[in-house]
Amino acid sequence: MVEPRWGRRGHGSRLLSASVDHWRQDGFDTAVFWVFRDDAATVSFLTSAGWAPDGAARALDVDDLLVPQVRYRTRL
Repeated sequence: MVEPRWGRRGHGSRLLSASVDHWRQDGFDTAVFWVFRDDAATVSFLTSAGWAPDGAARALDVDDLLVPQVRYRTRL
């Protein structure tokens, strides 16, 4: 994740690309990412990079508040 104040400068794309390179080198062929359901910026970033929701969902307990998340998946 890239701190929001540093967003829209290509850091996320470079970080994701480097991560994919390492995952492939380690033999992985798919990757998953849990994202807060209402985080439009991250959802947009992931979908533009070819990721898609796979139907899984959960709620993360943050200070006694359940925050809904959805899982995104991509083939490497």
